[in-house]
Amino acid sequence: MALNPKQGLSKLLNLQIGWYIILIEAFMLISIKLFFPQDTDKWQTIIMIYLILNVLFFALPDLKSSMFGTPLRKALPKFLLFFFGTLIILLPLSGLLLNANYLKLNLGNLPIGLIFLQVFVVAFSEESIFRDVLGNRIGQIFSSILFALFHYVVYMGNIISMFIAFGAGMLFFFIKNKFGHGIDSTPNIAVHAAINLHLLGITRTILGGG
Repeated sequence: MALNPKQGLSKLLNLQIGWYIILIEAFMLISIKLFFPQDTDKWQTIIMIYLILNVLFFALPDLKSSMFGTPLRKALPKFLLFFFGTLIILLPLSGLLLNANYLKLNLGNLPIGLIFLQVFVVAFSEESIFRDVLGNRIGQIFSSILFALFHYVVYMGNIISMFIAFGAGMLFFFIKNKFGHGIDSTPNIAVHAAINLHLLGITRTILGGG
């Protein structure tokens, strides 16, 4: 028997959020030139790595992230609250150091590919890896150390980025424990995504909006 629209919507809202992330990442791979007209191969490789990891987290029950047990109807309102709440908090703080209007302009004009990358690929995958899978197995401190080393490699040996990443990792654990009761990673994913987008806006402001 065919589903009526109400039943169809209910099924979509109850679908685990991890499925949506995998579908979005797969769509980005298929349409990579739409999202990243330049340096296509580099971005394709990055998204492919994160997609493979997310598929593994879904396929292997022992590694499964909490996002593969959280329905969209539960995750979406909380994500929006923490995502936009973080942006609202960060914007005036950055405005004390930078031109606030210019920062708003650069945040509003971020390339769609970078927005999708930071929200649906980087933030989700890193929180699933370091706060869910590794955090539950090796503890918060060791997981944050690995998170810091990961960023040390990504930023080509930048020692400052390593210490910042360690502090950020511990902050994301605090948010997960405080607002996700140590189980739901939606709040820390949202904060991670908002911080990443904000840092992109700051970088574009410092570099003259390039």
